[in-house]
Amino acid sequence: MTVFVTKIGTRFYQTTVQQSVENHTMTTSLAPIALDHEPIDIKQVEAVLYSPQGDRYPKMENYNLYPRNGADFDIVQPYAPANMTWYFRWWANHLSSERFPAGSTLVITYEYNSVGAEVINDPNAVADAVWNRQRASHSTSGSMGEAMTALIGLVDDIPGSVWNSLLGSHDQPGSFGGLLNDLVSISSPSTIATAVWNASINGIAAKNMIEFIYDVQGGRWNLDTTTNQMVLYKENNQTEVARFNLIGADGSGTVTSVFERRRTTS
Repeated sequence: MTVFVTKIGTRFYQTTVQQSVENHTMTTSLAPIALDHEPIDIKQVEAVLYSPQGDRYPKMENYNLYPRNGADFDIVQPYAPANMTWYFRWWANHLSSERFPAGSTLVITYEYNSVGAEVINDPNAVADAVWNRQRASHSTSGSMGEAMTALIGLVDDIPGSVWNSLLGSHDQPGSFGGLLNDLVSISSPSTIATAVWNASINGIAAKNMIEFIYDVQGGRWNLDTTTNQMVLYKENNQTEVARFNLIGADGSGTVTSVFERRRTTS
């Protein structure tokens, strides 16, 4: 399963490439079969027919609707655009003269796109999504969510332990106590703000990290078909922020069947 981001209108959504395997019990009517999803590539739809005894019929070949070229079947939208359902349709004249008996099983395999949750590209919306998240959704053992929930159970003991703790007892450099000691000695609000935003997170200043997130989410994204890379720009849609190599399942560069992305500095 491949996960990527798709722009629909002015919004971005998490999209996955999934495989659909459909089993249909056939009759001799050769009626069209409505597919469960819209195939990504109708030329890649595969079909295998089994007799009621489980024997596999000779492999069928899939051709597009025009021209038929002796196809056993095609994938069509016969009532588009009013009805957007895709159908698997037999060409009876190209099947064996014996036809297949009732009770045969048709197995249809293809890939389709599944659009999931919206990807938030607004810093304020990101903050709301984090702080308004339900605790019950994040109880994985060892996670921050589990730790926060456990602390809530100690709410009656926390105030006395925290607020009665002596400030001078927690001044280890790099700790929250050390940071608080430093902040207490700072009198100017602007100086406090500078100290907070310049605080290092994994070697990166907090303000720089937030600016990077804002730039990535606020600007345009472009797929470079020459280099097989995704290029991200700032909000002005001109200044490049980062680029990623796009790699297919076979390890080669691609922009059409992406299975992996890798950050690059060039």
